[in-house]
Amino acid sequence: MEQQGIETADLAKILGSTVVTELVNGKREISVEQAVALGAFFHVDSSVFLTGN
Repeated sequence: MEQQGIETADLAKILGSTVVTELVNGKREISVEQAVALGAFFHVDSSVFLTGN
């Protein structure tokens, strides 16, 4: 994220601060809905954020 100048605060606007904190700390997996939102934000296919859920 740092390479693209993106901070957790930017992701918190999309997913919510609690969700981002839990994701970064490995306490939560990315849901399909969150993957779609992240895909749109990063302009990539949402499947890159899914781990076979």
